Amino acid sequence: CTLDSEVALRVGGDFFFDPQPGDSPVNLVLIAGGVGINPLFSILLHIADLHGYQEGKGNGHKLGTVKLYYSAKNTSELLFKVN
Repeated sequence: CTLDSEVALRVGGDFFFDPQPGDSPVNLVLIAGGVGINPLFSILLHIADLHGYQEGKGNGHKLGTVKLYYSAKNTSELLFKVN
C-alpha cells in the first residue's frame, strides 16, 4: 500500500477468496497470528493453484500481488515453521 491507499479489513468469521475469470485483479495482504493461519494458508494455496492454471492454460484469471504476514506470541504457537 501507499499513502492514501484504500484497504478493506476483515477480522474473524467466515471469509473466502474466490475470484472469477474476468474479474479485475486485486492485491491481497493476508495477516495471521497463531492458528489463524489456517484459513489464510488455504487462500494462499488457492491463489497458487490459480496462478499455475493461469500460466499453463490462460484460464482468464487476472491475479494481483499477494503478501502473507504470519506471527505469533512465541515459537510454540507457530503452526508452520521454517528451519
